[in-house]
Amino acid sequence: MSPVAVDLSDLLAGAAALYRDFPAGAADEVADRLAALAPSATGVRMPGDPPPPVSEYLKQALASPARHALAASVPADPVLLPWQEGKFVMPAGFKGRYMFCVLVGPEEPVRADDFLFGLYMQAPNTDYPSHAHAAVEYYAVLSGEAAWEKNLDGYAPQPPGSCILHASYQWHAMRTGDDPLLAIWAWTGDLNNETYKMMETA
Repeated sequence: MSPVAVDLSDLLAGAAALYRDFPAGAADEVADRLAALAPSATGVRMPGDPPPPVSEYLKQALASPARHALAASVPADPVLLPWQEGKFVMPAGFKGRYMFCVLVGPEEPVRADDFLFGLYMQAPNTDYPSHAHAAVEYYAVLSGEAAWEKNLDGYAPQPPGSCILHASYQWHAMRTGDDPLLAIWAWTGDLNNETYKMMETA
């Protein structure tokens, strides 16, 4: 497909405002960066590639009556963002059940040398096994009340508007029920995705 131009300014500005809701100003640095980038994030060129099949759940996520207001800034047509699956080998029960896009970063549509920002979506009734990475990660839920686990300490529901912080190399997992999960995420610190690892299970 041909490249398409997308206006990301409202999404970045809204994400900046949501990150300011993190307790104790934990995500203020991310918020400041996104707020500074937002005015110039208009007419951003996207590849227009076909999205993964799991994108069929995107419209359901965006239509949820319990969604956060920022969900209205996410394009409903998945072709308009660079949605993809990861390149790592995933368990059979998780493969094909998620997708993400990176919108801000050193080599992304909106340039920033020292952090990453994007969207994540997970299909209903899906477990994302416990995993960790070097980057500090900041999630905020836009749609779907998924359950989150940190350090194998039990799952807790995280409704839309929830802010979740993962420290460097902190184990974390996500589990969806009948609704898909849609969230924003950001990485700071060591952005090398080769540090990503999944917990081995018996």
